[in-house]
Amino acid sequence: MRSKLVYNIEPASPSMIASLDRHCLNRVPDGSSNIVVARSYLNEVLVGDDRGLLQSLKNLYASGVQRPAKQAEKPYLRIVVSASPEFFRPDDPKAIGTWDDDRLTEWRKTTIDHLLAEFGSDLVFAELHLDEDTPHIHAVVAPTYSKKARKPGRKKRNETEEEFEARKAKAIAANGVRTVGRASHDSLSKKGSFQRLRERMALAVHHLGIDYGEDRSVNAPAGQSTREWVKEQFAEVRKEKGQVASDQEELAQQKAELGNLNMQISQLANELAQKKTTVQRLIDKRNNLRSRLPT
Repeated sequence: MRSKLVYNIEPASPSMIASLDRHCLNRVPDGSSNIVVARSYLNEVLVGDDRGLLQSLKNLYASGVQRPAKQAEKPYLRIVVSASPEFFRPDDPKAIGTWDDDRLTEWRKTTIDHLLAEFGSDLVFAELHLDEDTPHIHAVVAPTYSKKARKPGRKKRNETEEEFEARKAKAIAANGVRTVGRASHDSLSKKGSFQRLRERMALAVHHLGIDYGEDRSVNAPAGQSTREWVKEQFAEVRKEKGQVASDQEELAQQKAELGNLNMQISQLANELAQKKTTVQRLIDKRNNLRSRLPT
């Protein structure tokens, strides 16, 4: 049975980014994450600054990229990528906190390569976590677009037509400034873009034996964190696997019962055939005796 992709993507506010930064830097059990501190040294920053997510964003803005508009409530993307437990530990999916090294290495490379190909330099941070139940990658994207000055809509006072046209042409020809803003991004601002991202990730990991999983419901509880959702998905997958195993066991029992019934029917059929033979022999004997009696 093939494994399922876990790919949760959501718009993120600055406060949500700060919360993830704390989650990555302060590896202590927080009630929603089953963190085992003894394994935290295995976590690895794959993209960005080793000092954390917020420092990675500071570096982005220090490079000249402009900050999002003040009215932009959720200009970033927060992503969690993983797979159902049986992918990482096929011999014992219930052995939380364990994994097959070869499978982990291949999944890690495939996943990060795809994220980089998908988002390019907009992927500002990605960190692999190995100190929780199942390996997963937290990633943050700062979608950028080329911000240009608005094209003049009307002439200034005493401006000639030629001057107005020249001012419009200058605005159009001006180089844009790379600016963070999901709502102005060419593709990420469009409806259905998150599902398409998820579908492309599913294609990227398909050769590993991982298929498209369940979409996160848009009606999920407002207070539910990404980590809680991922944990919920793992639990749901385990439940489904358990139901499949139960159904298979029941089917095996029904097949065995059917086999027993077929055997009993075969035995009864043989007994019936033998009894018919005996009855026919008795009838023949009776008829023979009758034929010998005087009329």
